[in-house]
Amino acid sequence: MSLRARVGRHTNEGGRQCQNWADDQQTVTDLLNRIAADNGGAAGSLNAPIRPGVCGDALYAAIVQFETKHFPRQSNGYVDPGGAMLKRMEDLAAPAETLLDVLRRNVLDIANVVAGFHGTNRWTFGDRVQLDGLVQMAVSHIDTLKKTKNSEGKPLETLPWYGEVFGRVFFEGSSHNHSYGFDGDMVVVYDSGGRSRKVDAMMKYGFPVDRNTRLVTTKIPALLLFGNGVCFPMSSMSMMASAEAHEEATNEFTGW
Repeated sequence: MSLRARVGRHTNEGGRQCQNWADDQQTVTDLLNRIAADNGGAAGSLNAPIRPGVCGDALYAAIVQFETKHFPRQSNGYVDPGGAMLKRMEDLAAPAETLLDVLRRNVLDIANVVAGFHGTNRWTFGDRVQLDGLVQMAVSHIDTLKKTKNSEGKPLETLPWYGEVFGRVFFEGSSHNHSYGFDGDMVVVYDSGGRSRKVDAMMKYGFPVDRNTRLVTTKIPALLLFGNGVCFPMSSMSMMASAEAHEEATNEFTGW
């Protein structure tokens, strides 16, 4: 945010008014209202009408309160364009990044880091094209989640479950002692006795998975999202446990 001129009053000059353009006063008011009281902000309490050229008592008191909290030695009583007071207000008013924000950023960056993931020697040009489509769906889904309220009426900050998957996949719980193969678009499931059955992998759009889920892709890749903000791309015709994907993704994105 920027100011055209000073907002407030000259404390050291008997309270003389600064320029106090109306739009500048609104900017400072909005910033202070977004800052918690224990950080020197107004916490939404500033609602008096704005008069061009005149910094009202409530706004002036809020500026002084913020200044006393963060710059106790200067006692100016005003906010300068491009000054340290304005920068501190902007920093404190900025919303904290949530795990959904982190997840969104990582999903958008997945194409740039895909070379670091398990099985990337099997990534074809077609896989990468398909992955772009999955990324678009996942970002749209995350944006919807960010507008969703939890049971306490607050916006969601992370996935409401361990993880979720986008793509055409077949999956089972870890309790099944099965191995897998492929027959065209079908997944072949072999049990411990050597018997086999063919199953169709269904397209999933943000379908929840737990840490014990084993996933099998077919001719298109899949994209896994996790509650800690990381994501993992599974290439086509591949198999992986969700916990393994979660661990590798966490290592890739956090450097652990």
